[in-house]
Amino acid sequence: MNNTRPYRLCGFGNAIVDIFVRAQDEHLSTLSLEKGSMRLVDQSEQAGLIERLGGQIETKVSGGSVANSVAAFAQLGGSAALMAVLGDDDWGRFYVDECGSMGVSFVGARIGAGTTGTCLSMVTPDAERTMRTCLAASALLSPEHVREEVLSDSEWIFVEGYPFANPEFGRPATLAAVKAGKRLGTKVALTCSDAWVIESCREPLLEAIESVDFLFANEIEAMTLTGVSDCEEAFNRLCRMVPGVALTRGAQGAWVWYNKEEVRVPSPEVVAVDATGAGDMFAGALLYGITHGLSLENAALRACSMASRVITQMGARFSGGARQHWDLL
Repeated sequence: MNNTRPYRLCGFGNAIVDIFVRAQDEHLSTLSLEKGSMRLVDQSEQAGLIERLGGQIETKVSGGSVANSVAAFAQLGGSAALMAVLGDDDWGRFYVDECGSMGVSFVGARIGAGTTGTCLSMVTPDAERTMRTCLAASALLSPEHVREEVLSDSEWIFVEGYPFANPEFGRPATLAAVKAGKRLGTKVALTCSDAWVIESCREPLLEAIESVDFLFANEIEAMTLTGVSDCEEAFNRLCRMVPGVALTRGAQGAWVWYNKEEVRVPSPEVVAVDATGAGDMFAGALLYGITHGLSLENAALRACSMASRVITQMGARFSGGARQHWDLL
């Protein structure tokens, strides 16, 4: 591996502006939204919801699953890039500006006639999320957006499972990115994203996993992927499939296998405010530790601590102090 590449990590996935709203159960009832539900909506419905909830918006961030991990990686001090698709609109300009402020190089595309994707996350006092996502321009991520010159400049590429659900654009784009990374000597990490992605896209996902160096999955995703009902057996099977595996277990910590070494680490006890992005933070922090000389156990322990800390606040990433928290671990 060429350790002089400009980027330690390049993310490839959906670029979504995450909009966070503190909501009460009665707000959800008034809007006829089922608490805890997650659904894709069109631009018209999303615009209407944002307009009705505009006065309750607490914060907004340049998100998307892999984008959150890349942001965490950069906030810890790693050189990072993001390859994705935005609209050429106010949300898109906000997205690029915020990436720059975190030290993430946005190396994706801007579509002039498109609208940037948004995810409206309504968080109730029990930390439950009710989400409405409008993919918009992010759904146009396609093979033509795979920039091989950027992959050649990256030690790792990190891709997400969500685009596999788009057979016209996202699926071939992600497969192309994985295969290009492998051909160019770039290590490949993949997150399963969600069990429904595995259930609906098993074959193309397994095709990608054949070229993957590191796989991230939670317990349900691991069991769904391997077809077994025991977490231990699911982990063991994944370790035989992929050189590196991180199985996250929520409050119970994580199991990690890499370079023929296995560690099992606990997660600190915290009071959750917003469960958004724990897995994304864990992945970004673990990849940072692995690429910056930490032992596997140290990297996994720190990643669990970062993931636990991020759910004590609103949003999928630290508004500040990520590196300070890391240094205190």
